Amino acid sequence: MHLTGRQLLITGVLLLAASVAAPNRGLAVELDIDLLATQAQFRALGDEAGLALGYPQAAPAEALGFPGFDVGIEATVTPIDSDNIYWQLAFSGDPPDYLPVPRLRARVALPFGIDVGAVYAKIPYIVAGMIGGEIKWSVIKGGVAMPAVAVRGAYSTLLNVDELGLTSYSADVSVSKGFLIFTPYLGVGQVWTEAEDKSTPPNFNTERHSNTRMFVGLQIGIPLIRFTAEAAFAEVQSYTARLSAGF
Repeated sequence: MHLTGRQLLITGVLLLAASVAAPNRGLAVELDIDLLATQAQFRALGDEAGLALGYPQAAPAEALGFPGFDVGIEATVTPIDSDNIYWQLAFSGDPPDYLPVPRLRARVALPFGIDVGAVYAKIPYIVAGMIGGEIKWSVIKGGVAMPAVAVRGAYSTLLNVDELGLTSYSADVSVSKGFLIFTPYLGVGQVWTEAEDKSTPPNFNTERHSNTRMFVGLQIGIPLIRFTAEAAFAEVQSYTARLSAGF
């Protein structure tokens, strides 16, 4: 079953609520790359998983503004082709149709239009977690007639998986323009992922991938509360919903 973009965003919103409760880890499985048969399968798994576990922007280009902050919960859902043999093997024969990643995320403002942030996630279906960080600089602040323009760099890495090391780096540029409580934004960037077989001895060579990613989103802001929805397009698509508080 392939979910539509609307269904995926709804799923993401539901995962926001679920992520604040203690997840049921009894249903989670260990990713088992020992069952993969070829280097090509390892490469394909690392490429798709790296994009799914990457660090979305989920924010307009405009800076928070010193001394602002933004703290919230978000979820990204990425459809995966569960019929592919590498997903079947990695999940011991029962992969989901999409991979959800609920996160806790915080951003704080520094002077000169710079925002820095950090993220932590526990991933459903997999005995794994994720941490990451980001820095964004609003090169053009934006105003009544001028849109904001920002550049951003981000890093994330997989935790608690003995056999698989998965790291993602990204750099992007984005533009946004606010209208009343609505701030649409769009951007494009590059995502670099590295998949490492940490088995002893390793069965596969380390794989490095580079993917162009485009994204479009909308933030709705009222005093102290923000809701953000984003769709990202690369070799795999992903959909993010975020609920946060700050000023």
